Amino acid sequence: MIALLEMLFPALALSALAGTCLASLPNAPPRIRFCIALVGLAAWVVPWPWVRVPLDFPSAVVVGGDIENALPRIAFLTGQIAGSGEHASQTAEYWGYVGALFLPGVLWFVADCLALNRSARGWRRTSRCGEALRALLPSDLRGVRAEIRIVRDARVAAASGWIRPTIWVGDRFASAELTLALVHECCHILHRDPIWLTLIMAIRRAYWWNPIVAHLARQSVLMMESMCDHRSARCFGRRRYVEQLAAMMLDAEAARSPRLVATALCPSLNVLRVKLLKRRLRLCARDYVLIGLLATAGATVAAAQVFESPDRPMWSRVPIPATPAGRALTTLLGAFNDGDLGLMSAYLGAYTPQEVDLPIFDWTSGLELLEVVNSERLRIEYVVKDNGSETRRLGTLEVADSPMMDVRMAELRNL
Repeated sequence: MIALLEMLFPALALSALAGTCLASLPNAPPRIRFCIALVGLAAWVVPWPWVRVPLDFPSAVVVGGDIENALPRIAFLTGQIAGSGEHASQTAEYWGYVGALFLPGVLWFVADCLALNRSARGWRRTSRCGEALRALLPSDLRGVRAEIRIVRDARVAAASGWIRPTIWVGDRFASAELTLALVHECCHILHRDPIWLTLIMAIRRAYWWNPIVAHLARQSVLMMESMCDHRSARCFGRRRYVEQLAAMMLDAEAARSPRLVATALCPSLNVLRVKLLKRRLRLCARDYVLIGLLATAGATVAAAQVFESPDRPMWSRVPIPATPAGRALTTLLGAFNDGDLGLMSAYLGAYTPQEVDLPIFDWTSGLELLEVVNSERLRIEYVVKDNGSETRRLGTLEVADSPMMDVRMAELRNL
């Protein structure tokens, strides 16, 4: 449950900031609003519980004194460092919740893809090559790499395909409508919108229970359509394009597309598309300031989640790296400072509390971690001080490369 909450909180915060930015920028260009909506959707895809960047920077320490007078090793510790089992149980619990929440959405998305595939196969069976229609396109769109197919007895207008995209147009369009549909769908191919639409719908279906994701997905699709509308309007003239587009939207047959394609054709989005075409879209100085503030807030939220400051116990002057060796050092020094002989004996294997002999330190005064000299995943070198005698020691700790993180060796040398 903890891992699931760690996933939801940053995604909720970032998507809320994206939604606030979209609501505050109604006159921003569609490409900018499209990117903002995508950022909000991407926040739900990042595996936040496992994206960690430790902020520990071990610094070198100048060691004085005669280090050749090294003390023998204290012991070869064979105890197991606690924590790995707890992390594994949290991970299993997280994936259990993920399966319960997202499996229906995954099945829904698969059904959408199968419906699109069936429609594409049906269109291909009843279609013919339409490469001759390229002559109707503006010169800058004639080179768009897509197959053009004319569907018999239909008013369909759609683009599909990732690697080999296809433009589908029905033969029941009038001449002017046919040109408009071709130009609009070529713009979709030029912007790689079939890929974007599939990714957006995958996130929306996976989070079928999340109204914020649904809103951002609708905004993404709306801005995707608006970008193509504005590009097409430059070819026909804004007024003419709006009139022809509105007339085509009133045709009920134009909405008979598979679910994955028809997402952009629902009546509410179509009305908004026409309104956006009539509006002058540009950013003012206030908009730039707002985008900067919200972007800073989003970066702060993401950094707070991703950048991990290692634990720093009361007995340590420096952060301890979040590595297996660092966790082992934290456990051992913590047990020593707590005077927990039972815990120490568990780490010392066969030794009993009465047999534990650490003559170089005073149990009552405790130890203080002064420096981390070198940090690797399975090995750490450090400097500790006996708070009673002010004696300093250079220590080395190694752990085994195994899920149980057995402590292989602990050594202290005189400074």
